[in-house]
Amino acid sequence: MVREHGEVRTYGAGLLSSYGEIQQVERAELRPLDVGRMGVQTYDITHYQPVLFCAEGFGEIEDVIGTFFADVDDDTVTRLLHDASAPA
Repeated sequence: MVREHGEVRTYGAGLLSSYGEIQQVERAELRPLDVGRMGVQTYDITHYQPVLFCAEGFGEIEDVIGTFFADVDDDTVTRLLHDASAPA
């Protein structure tokens, strides 16, 4: 998801390939773009996703993804999985 001119729009092959999922976007919880969290998020491919991540523009996508890959190291996945399984 990405905001463009104040409107939330679908972006990416996963959403764009599913007309039904696009129709359900309004019901989803939109969270700020977080590549690490996206990677450890539990997904049920048999249902429309209740949580989607939304960038505030294409510039944010470039910044967030660029920063993530610049900072990622061998311990990143282990840390992200640990953080995701910790109680909220």
